Amino acid sequence: RRQLHEASAPRSFGIVAEAHRERNQWQSRRLLHQSPWRQVGHFGVRHAGLARYASSCSAFQDESWGCGKCGHQHKCFNFICNSCGLVKPEETRGSCHFKVLGLVPNFQVDKQIVDSAYKDLQKRLHPDRHAQGCREQMELAGTHCTRINEAVSVLRSPLRRATYWMELNGVSVLQEEQRMQDMETMEEVMELSEAIAMATTKQEVGGIDEQIGRKVKEVEDKLTDVFDRKDWDAARILVERLQMLERLEERIGDWQEPSS
Repeated sequence: RRQLHEASAPRSFGIVAEAHRERNQWQSRRLLHQSPWRQVGHFGVRHAGLARYASSCSAFQDESWGCGKCGHQHKCFNFICNSCGLVKPEETRGSCHFKVLGLVPNFQVDKQIVDSAYKDLQKRLHPDRHAQGCREQMELAGTHCTRINEAVSVLRSPLRRATYWMELNGVSVLQEEQRMQDMETMEEVMELSEAIAMATTKQEVGGIDEQIGRKVKEVEDKLTDVFDRKDWDAARILVERLQMLERLEERIGDWQEPSS
């Protein structure tokens, strides 16, 4: 067991170093131009582009619009005209992820409601439902489906949602120059990483996974409070903690039972 402990130690320290390297990589990717199915756990927005991003993708701007075909006026964002069924031709990049799914902008979301909104929109925008229209309408429906995938991939993830919420409020997070100050979290992560490395059964790993899940939920609840208070310094520390816990969840997902 001592040999196992010694063998797992480098991996325990490695996960912390890996998280710092990952943060540097995040700098080079922009959330708005990232495919929703690529690098789901690795994203970011450069600080230099943050002002443009926040101004063009506000959770609080007016998104009323009029249909160019029938003239029906919509009071809020919608992909399809409620009157004539025309697929909205306008670019949707400037709409925040919450409004894309028809949700009130708020960090704390019900994942079942997110999934329900996602399925409903995918059904309404399915290309088969617009096959009788012109090619442009079908292409627009496909483009909007991609935009919906992008939105739901962010809102389903506590880490991505927290980072996105801070960016909507003009606050940068997980930047290269940031250094983790929470030594308690780092020690906790190393202990959990070591426990994963030493686990020999699915039951052991399952117990660790449940433990990590509870910690993620605790961070989410704390973030809701600090976001309400707009305590961005406290939020940065919690997001860093969330990042480390997500890395542990990835370790859990990669775990394989030792061969006998």
